[in-house]
Amino acid sequence: SQLAAGVVLPLEGNVFLSLASRQRGGVEEMAKSLHQLGYKILATAGTATEIERCGVPVERVKKLAEGHPNLIDYLK
Repeated sequence: SQLAAGVVLPLEGNVFLSLASRQRGGVEEMAKSLHQLGYKILATAGTATEIERCGVPVERVKKLAEGHPNLIDYLK
């Protein structure tokens, strides 16, 4: 969507992933691809667990309701 809108995406940095459990099929492949491209993966607990299963390093980020540091803190 970002490319189609004409946004130039960075070639490095962090990528945040948070998917509902019913949507997580395939998140491992997505995370592997992003990791191989050099991105650092940040994810909420459930998504991080799925990503860890395939051996991709991931940093867990709290949901907003779970306290600090959460995604907003990372964005700042």
